[in-house]
Amino acid sequence: MELEEMREVWQELTDQLESQKKLNSKMIKKMTELQYKNSISKIVIPEIIGALICFAATLYILINFQKLDTWYLMVSAFFSIFILIFLPIMSLRALKNLYTISPAKYSYKEMIVNYRKEQNRFKFVQKLAIYLSFLLMFAIIPVSLKLISNKDLSELNYQKLLWILPIGILLFIWVTRWAYRCYNTIMKSTDDLLSELDN
Repeated sequence: MELEEMREVWQELTDQLESQKKLNSKMIKKMTELQYKNSISKIVIPEIIGALICFAATLYILINFQKLDTWYLMVSAFFSIFILIFLPIMSLRALKNLYTISPAKYSYKEMIVNYRKEQNRFKFVQKLAIYLSFLLMFAIIPVSLKLISNKDLSELNYQKLLWILPIGILLFIWVTRWAYRCYNTIMKSTDDLLSELDN
């Protein structure tokens, strides 16, 4: 074999190796994107269900608004409606931004910068949701009481409230901590996935 033929064979092998590297790189990015989307969708589904519940509660309050006959019930209803609409919209928007980040579209550095920005925004929305949901719990009690049992707060047996309210607060804290830990676990697995992409 002459030197020129060896160069041609060598060049051909080098070209094939380069094309395989590019193909492997594309496949790895596509697989990472699929895993990334699957990971984020574990958050999307519960958030959509929660949003539907919030919108249904809003609709129920609006349909029965004429039953709220005192000023504090109306104020509580408006506050509840605001939170029940505001929180799901903010959460779903933050999730959409997080979900639409595509590892296949960006370089690794761009991907990480975009992911961190949207992840921080989502975490901020989740923390805001915790505080507003706690306030919502107190605002919606008189509204729910009136709409469901047609009773005013003044007609309520306060002894029942003294043991129901602490149980409700403890349940709220437990559910909130559980959900927040689940979301953080999913975010951690997504972080690990993206760091594997760098390697």
